Amino acid sequence: MKHKAFKRIFAALACVLLCVLAVMPVLAAFDPPLPWEGSVSGGVFVVDGESELAVEQAELRFDASDLLEYSYADAQELLEYGARVTATYTLYNPTDHTVTEQLATPISSYPYSSQSIPEGVDAEKFTVAINGSQITPQLRHVFTAGKSYYVSTANTQRSDVYMPNFGLAYLSDTLLSRSVFTPDAPVYVYTYHAEVDEGEKENSFFASADIQADPQSCALFASWYMYDGASDGNVVSVSKNVYLSEDFSICSVGKPLETVVWTTETYKGKAVKASVLQTSVSQMTLYEYVLQGYDTQSGISEQDYFNAFLAFTENYARDDSAFVEVGVESPLPVYNLQPWQLFSVELEPGERMRVTVTAPLYPSLYDRYDPPIYIYAYAMAHMDEWSAFGQTRVQLVTPYYLLDQQRPMPNDNAYTKTENGYLWEGQAEFPYLVFSTCENQDPSDGSFWIAVILSILMILFLFVVFVLPWVILALVVILIVLLIIRKVKKNKKIKAEQQGKTPPAEQDTNDATDEKEDHDEQTNA
Repeated sequence: MKHKAFKRIFAALACVLLCVLAVMPVLAAFDPPLPWEGSVSGGVFVVDGESELAVEQAELRFDASDLLEYSYADAQELLEYGARVTATYTLYNPTDHTVTEQLATPISSYPYSSQSIPEGVDAEKFTVAINGSQITPQLRHVFTAGKSYYVSTANTQRSDVYMPNFGLAYLSDTLLSRSVFTPDAPVYVYTYHAEVDEGEKENSFFASADIQADPQSCALFASWYMYDGASDGNVVSVSKNVYLSEDFSICSVGKPLETVVWTTETYKGKAVKASVLQTSVSQMTLYEYVLQGYDTQSGISEQDYFNAFLAFTENYARDDSAFVEVGVESPLPVYNLQPWQLFSVELEPGERMRVTVTAPLYPSLYDRYDPPIYIYAYAMAHMDEWSAFGQTRVQLVTPYYLLDQQRPMPNDNAYTKTENGYLWEGQAEFPYLVFSTCENQDPSDGSFWIAVILSILMILFLFVVFVLPWVILALVVILIVLLIIRKVKKNKKIKAEQQGKTPPAEQDTNDATDEKEDHDEQTNA
């Protein structure tokens, strides 16, 4: 009976183990829902950053009735998505002379969830009209400091939106120059081979060097995997993490480098036997160097690409240092360039003009809430770019609820509820507008249950990895011991029977049985 009970216990444990092993892939694949990142639409910006024109009034209409899906199977589905923003700016020339101005409006990209759809497939949704008549702007590209933005829902503390007009100062039909960065500036490319010595116990190390580089006459480029540890005057300290062996390059713009002395050590500062040897040096112009990463099929002009690289170096330049952290093989990826619609306006003294731009609305989708929350971002036209800026009227057309907002923007309680959405009017002294909508006024946050589920999964994981193997091992040992004990008893019994002896316990049982049979016979007699 004990043997049968033990077999049942062992079978049950085996079933539990098999169930856990079967569920493990599902648990491993579990991932809490993450927010879908949208894009930032934008208004009208002055290309050179300053204009004599005034904006008498700005009217923004956000039609957020159509909800963004998680993804789209093809371009046609994406084009059917109808949420969009229409911004109308009433320009006025307060001067006594004719003013001609170059203006631009950004073309935002669709959410990353639809990156399988060709870039620019929704370009027809970005339009520019002057006094009600649509025009055909010029498509140009500039470097942007960052194409992503992070906005959060109610009761959170941060809301960061990139400013899309960062690179407009470099928008030109000719090649520009900045500091030592001129199109014909010499670029010296030094290639090194780093390798740990044979027999060395360490398989990774840091290769470090102090390079003489005057930021007034020289600039250093290194791949993304090399970083500037420190700089002191004209000395730039660089370091490179090497695993076994690796080739890397350093570029110097303006001047060739003096002899570079490399030291090798582990990340704990321990000495390691390794070598860093210069294998080649080549020379080219800065224009040739930059065009290494240029894609002729991108639709971007060469001068826009080169000028965007100058904006890139300005954004990533270190203070009082010649070091700029860029890639050697591809200095500026095309995805770092923001497309813009460029157009010119001309106003006579006292003349007014209405400029209307439209763009699709691609929100961030936070599906951890039930129902999901949709967050929209819009970069406002900079007030300090114009000679004067009047009132701004913001209309939100949506059947959904307007949730708490993040600053800087109008607070949600400043919006007036209308028949078809919400309305806000005032002085737009904020660089961008962000608002969020939801089908429910108080969506439930699934983060608590996600935390509970993750905790349970973590406990199960720790149990399966660290506890269950020992439990199984203990049960196996117990089973083996019990089997050995049972086997020993069985062998003793067999041996006793072979010797013609009856075990005492069995003899007592037989004697009792014989006495009972004798008693029964006497009773019957």
